[in-house]
Amino acid sequence: MVARVAWAFQGPCQDEGKRILDELIERWTWESFWDGGTSGFQYEPRTNANVDVFWNASFVGMCSLELGSCTSYERNDARLGQFAISTKLLRGSDLRQGTGMFLRGLNESRVIRQSNNPTSRRQPDNAGSFEHGGTVVSIPTPGREVVVQRNASGFQTCVVTNNNLPPLGRPNSIRNRITPDNLSAFEAWLKYRLHAGPVGTKSEYLIPYYAPTDPIVYLLIRVNGVTESVIFVLTKPSGTDWQIGGHFDPKESPTQIRRLAPLILSAKMTSVFR
Repeated sequence: MVARVAWAFQGPCQDEGKRILDELIERWTWESFWDGGTSGFQYEPRTNANVDVFWNASFVGMCSLELGSCTSYERNDARLGQFAISTKLLRGSDLRQGTGMFLRGLNESRVIRQSNNPTSRRQPDNAGSFEHGGTVVSIPTPGREVVVQRNASGFQTCVVTNNNLPPLGRPNSIRNRITPDNLSAFEAWLKYRLHAGPVGTKSEYLIPYYAPTDPIVYLLIRVNGVTESVIFVLTKPSGTDWQIGGHFDPKESPTQIRRLAPLILSAKMTSVFR
C-alpha cells in the first residue's frame, strides 16, 4: 500500500526554513568545489530567488522558479546524504503547486537494479553450470532489483523570499580551516586500512579540511612525493565510521587526478605518513 503524502504549507518563513536553506547552500558549495557543479540543476549565484524549502525525517530539498528546479537529498540523521532526485520547474508556474507535485513524486518507490557485469571474468558465487558434450556452460544469474519505499510523509515546507544567492566558493570547513572533532578517529581508521609502500619508499596520505557532515572525503596518496592515486572515503550514516568508496589513479583516471589533486593540496589540513 502506498502511503499518503502529507505536508504542511506554512506562511512566513520560520528560523527552521532559513536553516534548511543554509544547509542546502553549504552542500551546493561542497559539490561545486569538489565536483565542479551542483547535483541535478544549475545553481545561479547572485540570483534573487524565492526558495520553497521542504523537509521531513528522510528528505531535504527545495523548489525555486528562479533556479528552474526542484531538487532533493536524502537525510541521514544530522547530515545530508546522497542526491535523490530533481526535476525542472518552469518559470511562470505556481511555486507551491510545483512543490506539491514534486513531493508527490518523492513518494514513488525507488527501484535499484543490480545487474551482473558482463565484462567481468569472475562468475557470481551462485552461478550454475551444466555439461554438454564435454563443455561446461555457465548459467549467469539474472540481475536483481531492490525496491526502496521512500518516506514521503510529514513534509514541512516554508518559502524563503528574496534570497540573493551567494557565489559558491570554498566550503566553510576549508575556508575557515576548521579542524573536525573526529580527526584523530579518522586518522586511526586510515592508518589501519592503508598500507606502507615497498621498502625504501615513503607514503603520504594527505587529508584536506573536511566537515563531519560531508558525505565524501577525498584523500591524496603520494609515494616519495609523487602522486600515486586519489581515493574517496564515504562517511557511514552513523557518522562514527567510514568506508573506502573507490580510487582514481593517473593511468586510468588522469582527468580526475588533474582536477582533484590540486584541490586537495590547496585544502591540505594534515598528512598521515607510512
